[in-house]
Amino acid sequence: MQGGFPERFFTSVVAFLRASTWDDTRQVLEAHREELLCPPAAEMLSIYAQSEEFAEWIYPGMPRARRERLLKSQVILLARCRMVGVDRAFDEIQGG
Repeated sequence: MQGGFPERFFTSVVAFLRASTWDDTRQVLEAHREELLCPPAAEMLSIYAQSEEFAEWIYPGMPRARRERLLKSQVILLARCRMVGVDRAFDEIQGG
């Protein structure tokens, strides 16, 4: 991926949030682990998740309540990945 860290981080976050399945989400996370699991990532993602304009851009046409739930679940997932590891976090959300 070209560009500096801020650009790579933003591109990785967008790809992570727009993944359509848990398997796709995990693939994006594995491919962009450096950007998505770094210490500042949680704070930046939380800031992005609070922006209605960002949420509408990520999920155009999706009802607001659903966007909010989806963004919150993604923030929680990344936090769990940092806390317990990617494998265990995905096992938890997939009922494993």
